[in-house]
Amino acid sequence: MDQLIALVARRAGLTPAQAHAAVLAVLDFLTAGLPSPVVGRIHELLRSTAPPVPGQNRRKDDPAP
Repeated sequence: MDQLIALVARRAGLTPAQAHAAVLAVLDFLTAGLPSPVVGRIHELLRSTAPPVPGQNRRKDDPAP
């Protein structure tokens, strides 16, 4: 997820904190509107690049950290 945040920050001219908030907002939007298998795959892909931020953007069925 760090790579995505850095890309958003660079391309949008945002601070890393602003980019992080933007990425989480988009993930929340996608989580609410896409089928569970697709959401699961998105989370899987993001976890493979970097661990998620503890307590941020966890789904109800995700195990507690």
